[in-house]
Amino acid sequence: MVYRAPARTSRWGFTLIELLVVIAIIAVLIALLLPAVQSAREAARRAQCTNNLKQLALAAMNYESANGCLPGTNLRLQFCNSCGYSPFVAMAGFFEQTAVFNAINFNHHMYRGENATVAGVGPTTLWCPSDPAVNKTFPLDSFYFPLTAAQRQALRQVNTGYGGNAGLWLTYWTGQVSAARGTMNNGMVVRLSEITDGTSNTLMLGERAFGIMSPSDQQFYCWWNSGYWGDTSFDTMYPLNYAFRARQQIAQFGWWRVPLSASGSFHPGGANFAMCDGSVRFLKETINSWQINTNSNQLGGGPDPVGLQFINSVWNMGTAVPGIFQALSTRSGGEVISADAL
Repeated sequence: MVYRAPARTSRWGFTLIELLVVIAIIAVLIALLLPAVQSAREAARRAQCTNNLKQLALAAMNYESANGCLPGTNLRLQFCNSCGYSPFVAMAGFFEQTAVFNAINFNHHMYRGENATVAGVGPTTLWCPSDPAVNKTFPLDSFYFPLTAAQRQALRQVNTGYGGNAGLWLTYWTGQVSAARGTMNNGMVVRLSEITDGTSNTLMLGERAFGIMSPSDQQFYCWWNSGYWGDTSFDTMYPLNYAFRARQQIAQFGWWRVPLSASGSFHPGGANFAMCDGSVRFLKETINSWQINTNSNQLGGGPDPVGLQFINSVWNMGTAVPGIFQALSTRSGGEVISADAL
């Protein structure tokens, strides 16, 4: 009897070269798809940001219907020049934060211990989802009193990436209120009848790139409940997204005012703004703006627009020529703005 070895079965498989080709194809597909996925995610975040500003704009309009004026900033000036509340506190009851509004003791300013817990409430409507740092929380500052250090450490402070339109420049003290040209100015309120440039051509609320500030500054600024000039307001003194373009100079020269008051966002190419008619627009960072004198260092806060003057603690237009961006921030400048310019 002849013994025969069993027939060897055929085996199919990848050679090393074929395996490398497959891995290369998968890598190429991932490289092609990843930007598309990131773009889709950013589009969703931008849509959420637009929705946030839409809700805030509607809240402001409902506040105006109930009170006859837009919500103001830092109105409790009888306490001190920087102890008042933000416009978001004033209109909290109009964007589903009634419990927060009722918890505030308006007989005291925001730094009193009685109002400390409100500081840690984080209305998500005030957070742009594209900002990487805006939903951080920090221990309460020593300004809050009477509280012990342990209480301040235990309680938290929440920030915001949105602000009210303060106009061409922020007004710090009551003596500067007469120079204010925005719609939510320090220590004053604005009626819709005063917006003679047209509600559809005037900014009401807008984005501020909170996350561009250094980590050491983030815990001290942009508190959602604060009416202090650098917390919940923006101005158009600097072009849109200027802080991103001047990062190196900010780090080198300490231009504290640029990221603190300038408008901007982490959305590619521009930022969202709510207009005084309740609509929301995305303004491109290439929008026409006045010329900045980058060789200047006005008051240690950064460069100043060409021709702008700081006289007797009050900004003065001088020979400065406003651009389209600046014209949108003034409520009664008499500018005619074409929709094609936005």
